[in-house]
Amino acid sequence: MEAAVRETRRIGEAQVRAYVDISSANVVFIRLTEGVAPLNDEQPLVAITAKNTGQSPARNFIWTPTVQLTGLVTTTGSDATPIEGDTGTDWRNHLGIGIPVGGEHSDAGVVTGILLQKFLTDRMVFSSAFIVRLRIQFEYEDAFDRRIADEAYFVGSCFKKAGQPPVQTKWGDTVWTVNILRISKPNDWPAKTENAAKA
Repeated sequence: MEAAVRETRRIGEAQVRAYVDISSANVVFIRLTEGVAPLNDEQPLVAITAKNTGQSPARNFIWTPTVQLTGLVTTTGSDATPIEGDTGTDWRNHLGIGIPVGGEHSDAGVVTGILLQKFLTDRMVFSSAFIVRLRIQFEYEDAFDRRIADEAYFVGSCFKKAGQPPVQTKWGDTVWTVNILRISKPNDWPAKTENAAKA
């Protein structure tokens, strides 16, 4: 009898709890600026939209991105190790935000550990195209005070808009186009990569 009661309660809670997922993500390579003069490099900015498709509000939603870059073609063909960067913050100690039933939350964060031009130069990458891989880690609390942790993965290609003026975004100007798609968790997501901040 007790087992049946526990199972009924579990099913009931599963039906009404919050279900948050990352419905979309994008990576924009923004030119660094000092005052009004642009510097000769770009950093990735990750923008996401999280959606609650459950039957109760999600509380204290927090997230963090990890970006990996790897060349499509290198001039030497010898260095395929991705570089990796994140926001460099203790994201789990940040104050999160609530997402109501059927609601969405959009946010963006700069990945400070990656300098794009340094990556292209140091790795001798064919400078008009490369691969971007993105992992979003996120957590939230449901109506039953349970902390739920999940991840979302994306991959895409990035191309330089050769001979075209920079595109203005709400975060800054960019000369790169990133086409990114949601994927299942990759089996080959490297367990160990080079931290770009130390490159």
